[in-house]
Amino acid sequence: MTIGVVGEMRDGKLTQETIEAICRAVHVKEQLKMTIELVLMESRENFDSPWIDRWGADRVIVYERDHSERLEMEAKLSTLEAYVRVTKPLALLFAGSIQGQELAPRLATRTSASCLVDCTAVKVDPVDQELLVTKPIYGGNAYGEYSAPFPCYLSFRAKSIAVEVKKEVPISIQWRMIEKTNEKVAVVSHRLLSAATYDLEDKKILFVCGRGLQKLENIKRVEAIASRVGAGVAGTKKAIENGWLPLETMVGQTGKILAPELCVVLGASGATPFVHGVKNAKKIMSVNKDQEARIFEVSDLGSADDCESVIEAMERKFV
Repeated sequence: MTIGVVGEMRDGKLTQETIEAICRAVHVKEQLKMTIELVLMESRENFDSPWIDRWGADRVIVYERDHSERLEMEAKLSTLEAYVRVTKPLALLFAGSIQGQELAPRLATRTSASCLVDCTAVKVDPVDQELLVTKPIYGGNAYGEYSAPFPCYLSFRAKSIAVEVKKEVPISIQWRMIEKTNEKVAVVSHRLLSAATYDLEDKKILFVCGRGLQKLENIKRVEAIASRVGAGVAGTKKAIENGWLPLETMVGQTGKILAPELCVVLGASGATPFVHGVKNAKKIMSVNKDQEARIFEVSDLGSADDCESVIEAMERKFV
């Protein structure tokens, strides 16, 4: 039996979302005794294998593409269809990226498989021997658990699991050819409309601004502090709705799931959808003048103080 992980590479290395998907597969493998195949579509020039054997995959299937070629979605789908026909995996796990969220349901439709996207957890039902999958529902205010009969395809929300390095083991790498498509519609050009400027996923320190900061001026002060210490600045849903920060910086169940080394939460009450966006941080430090604020329940360090006084203290230290 095989469980496939459809991965992605960037600069010759596995993406963080791919590593997280492999770690999910390892948990399932331990209960179902399946073989994990990592499926990639990459050129030999861009492919680098260091650390690829330390996450738990048993073998790697690389569909070779031309170094200068931009692989379109239809070609990726045709290649994965061919992989499914040959291997017949019980499950396919997709990297929690925009591409993974798109590939999973489209491939499931073509191959008559069940599919769930934006998942946050998976385990094996010991009685029915099928997958039990957890994902947010009702706008992120609750979680639902779904049974996923085989074959099933799952894509996971990024940063919803801590990755774990495994002992290095011998791993085979097989090269195959990308499937050719007969599509009549072709993409002849690409145009970048805008580029993301908030690389919050890579920040080791994160400041999260809540409604308790009260005004845009205080957000600007936090941004100045963050720039001095190399931190990122994000916002709660209320802060975004007030127009204080761009939508792409929203943290929470309906926004980004982030796991920095240190997360400093300023003026957020700790609503459940928001907490799910920061709970994977290694350390959480919170400031809220309400001593009963729920954010303190998940914080490693808390201060029942006015946010402005804390900002002033940080300005004296860093600005």
